[in-house]
Amino acid sequence: MKPPKVITLTLNPALDVKMALRAPRLGGLNRAQSMELEPSGKGINVARALARQGIPVQAVAPLGGSFGVAIACQLQATPEFELITVEIAGFTRANFKAIDAETGEVTEFNAPGPRLTKEELERLEAILLQRLEEGDVVVVSGSLPQGVGPEVYAEWVSKIHKIGAKALLDTGGEALKKVLSAKPFLVKPNRLEAEELLGWPIRSREDALRAVRQIQTLGAQWVVLSLGAEGAVFAAQETLLALPPRVRVTSTVGCGDALLAGVVVGMFHRHSWQEIARYATALAAARACGEGVEFPNISQTQALLDEVRLEPLEMG
Repeated sequence: MKPPKVITLTLNPALDVKMALRAPRLGGLNRAQSMELEPSGKGINVARALARQGIPVQAVAPLGGSFGVAIACQLQATPEFELITVEIAGFTRANFKAIDAETGEVTEFNAPGPRLTKEELERLEAILLQRLEEGDVVVVSGSLPQGVGPEVYAEWVSKIHKIGAKALLDTGGEALKKVLSAKPFLVKPNRLEAEELLGWPIRSREDALRAVRQIQTLGAQWVVLSLGAEGAVFAAQETLLALPPRVRVTSTVGCGDALLAGVVVGMFHRHSWQEIARYATALAAARACGEGVEFPNISQTQALLDEVRLEPLEMG
C-alpha cells in the first residue's frame, strides 16, 4: 500500500520578521541583536516541518505582492516540498515577532492579511480538490483572510472527506466552531482556542480530558490539545497525555505547527497512536530548543524521543 499524499493549505500566509532583543519594551527604541526572515502561516510551517522530516509534501497558498515573492523564492529551494501558488491581487502580509533573547518569550504583531476575492478562493479550492485521491492527508491551518467567511473550512472538509481523504484542521474561533459540524478527521486546538470554543477554563488534567472528549462529541474524530510547556493531550482510540522533555526553550514560534507535523509523520508511516503522540511531542520540543528558522530534522527529533513520557488519561 502506497503512503498517502500530503497537502497543506494556508489561506493567510505571511512573511515573519523575527528579531531577538534584550528586554524588549513598548514606547521606546529597541535594538535587535539579530533578524531573520521566515516564510510562515500555519500550513506552510507544517509543510516546512514535514520536508525536514523527509515527507514529500505539497503546499497550496495564495501569494501576492513583494512579500509573496519573497516567500515563494525561499520555499521553492526546499527539498521534498512543492509550492503551489494562486496569484492574488492583494499583498501577502508580514508579521513581526519580538523574541526576548534572555527568556525566549515571544511578543507577536500579526497583520490581518489581504482580502481574497470569490474568484481567488474558488481557484484555491479547485487546485486543492483536483490533487486529492482517496487516502490522502490534507492539513488546513491558520487564520482566515479578509473576505472569507468562517464556514469555508467546514465546506471544504466535507468535500475533502467525500473524496476519501482525511482533513486535519488547526484553526480557532468561529472557524473551529463551524468546522466541527463537518466531522473533521482531526482538530488541533491550543488551550486558549479550546477554552474559547467550550466556554470554560482548562486548568487541570481532568479539565483537559473533559475538553477533548467534548470536542470529539462535537464532531472531531481525533483531537490533539496543545498545552504548551505542559505537553499535549492526544485523543483517538485512547487518550494520552504526552509530557515533553525538559529543554532550553529558545522560541515557541512554530511549536504547534511542529506538533501537527509530527502527527502527519506518524500517519504517513502508519505508526501506532502512542508512537504518533511520542514523535509529535519530540518534534515540537526540538523546534522549541532549536536555533534559527529551520525546523528540526529526523535525527534532532529522534534524539528527544526517549525523553517524552506518555500517561493514559481516564475519567476518574
